[in-house]
Amino acid sequence: MTTWAYGVTTVPERIDSGLTKQTLDSLANAGFHRPRIFIDGKPTDTSSLGTLEKTIHVPPLRTFGNWWATALELYLRQPRADRYAIFQDDFITYRNLRRYLESCTYPSNGYWNLYLFPENKIEGKTGWYNSPLNNGKGAVATVFDNATLRHVMTYQSFVDKPMSKTKSHSSVDGAIVTVMRKTNRLEYVHNPSLVQHTGKVSSMGNKIHPTADTFLGAAFDALELMSDSPIRPNEKYLGDNIEGALALIGITSERIEKFLGVEDCGCSKRKEKLNSIHRWAKRVLGGKLENAEKHLEEITTCEPNTTSKT
Repeated sequence: MTTWAYGVTTVPERIDSGLTKQTLDSLANAGFHRPRIFIDGKPTDTSSLGTLEKTIHVPPLRTFGNWWATALELYLRQPRADRYAIFQDDFITYRNLRRYLESCTYPSNGYWNLYLFPENKIEGKTGWYNSPLNNGKGAVATVFDNATLRHVMTYQSFVDKPMSKTKSHSSVDGAIVTVMRKTNRLEYVHNPSLVQHTGKVSSMGNKIHPTADTFLGAAFDALELMSDSPIRPNEKYLGDNIEGALALIGITSERIEKFLGVEDCGCSKRKEKLNSIHRWAKRVLGGKLENAEKHLEEITTCEPNTTSKT
C-alpha cells in the first residue's frame, strides 16, 4: 500500500477569491481528502478551508520559500512516506486520480509533473514519458518518491537559490529541473494532462500558463486510463464539433448559451461540459452503468467562473 504525504501551497488572496477551495474540492474528488494547507501570509478568513490542518508563514516566505518549507515539513512529519505530492492552489483534476497514480510505476530516475505544458506534448504518445524539453514548466502539481524529494531539497543549487541575484523567490519549476539535469535525472509528464491550470492572474506577476489542451475534464474518471480501451486526448468530442460547426457558419457559441442552460459557465467550461457529456454517453452505451446518474449530475451542475484577485 502506497503511503502519501501531500499539501497545498496558497496565499490569502487565493483563499479569499475561492480559487483555493475549488482546488481542494477537486483534490477531494481525486482521493486527496486531507491535504495540509501551507499559507504564505496572514489570512483574513480560513473558514472555507474547514478543519484541514494549516501552516501559516508570517511574514511570507514568498513562492520558492513556501514550496521548500512545504516539502521539508511534509518530510519531517512523514519521513517514511512513499510519495510526496505538492500542489499549488489553482488547478482542477480528475476523479480517482490518487488511485490511478498508485497503479503507475514510479520512475527510478526522476519525478512526475502532472501538468502537461502544450510544448511538452508529443503527438500520438500517451501515458507517462520523459518530457522532450525536460524544462520542468508548470510546478502546478508535482509528485516525488522519498529519495527524489530528499535529493532535491538538499542539492547545492537548490539550497543556494535564495541567495541568487535573480529569481531568488520564484521559479520553483526551474529550481527542481536544474537539480534533475545536474544529476542526470528526468522530468516525466503524462498525456492526457492529469491537471488543468485555472488561475487567471499569477500571484507572482508571471505570465499565465496556457491551458492543457489534452485535459479531459473534471468529470473524467482517472481509472479509465487503466482500461484496455485507449484514451485519445486529441479526439474531437461533442463540444469541439459544435464549436467548430458554429464557427464555420459565423455563429458564436454564446448565442446558444440559454438553449444549453449553461450561460454562467463561460465558453471554455461550456465546451468542456459538452465533451464530458459525450464521454459519459459513450461509457454508458458501453455498459458502464454504475453511478451513471450521479456522474451525469456532476457533469451538468455548473459552477460560475472563479477569478483570482492576486
